[in-house]
Amino acid sequence: MEVAPRHCASVRVYDEQAVEEVGTVRLSQDILAARLAIQYGTNQDFLDMRPLVEHCEACARQGDIQGFIQADDSFHTRIVELSRNRVLIDNQKRLYQIIRLIQVSHYSNVEKSLQQVRHHREILDGLLTRDHARTCNAVCDHLQDYYHINAAIANSFRVLYSHSVHL
Repeated sequence: MEVAPRHCASVRVYDEQAVEEVGTVRLSQDILAARLAIQYGTNQDFLDMRPLVEHCEACARQGDIQGFIQADDSFHTRIVELSRNRVLIDNQKRLYQIIRLIQVSHYSNVEKSLQQVRHHREILDGLLTRDHARTCNAVCDHLQDYYHINAAIANSFRVLYSHSVHL
């Protein structure tokens, strides 16, 4: 919601360009968060994320869009927390406020949420195996279509971040 002095409040509408811009920033931050989580997270941290994935899947199957959005948020927020980078965590919290608005306006059917949630298992498997390339590709797959991120941009992230160089 945007409020201008001496004007009425209005709900911000995110057009396709705005959604792509948010998605591009999210993609870069989610990949960084995943790489840092691989560095600092423990196997138990990642195993503890399985119930988050299962809850997200259950909400999607039941058509509970609001529950799905909250569960999706919890899954991605946990990865960011495992990065142990306060600046990244704070940036993601601000970005997720916008993302929630986009999700509420874009998730109109169960099939779309089911398509998105399938990537969570691949992301989690990449984290568990500490496979940078697999995790990066799963994050790219997860976000590229939903945010309509330009393929060339998404592929540049894949190339840049998928190498298994330790931070």
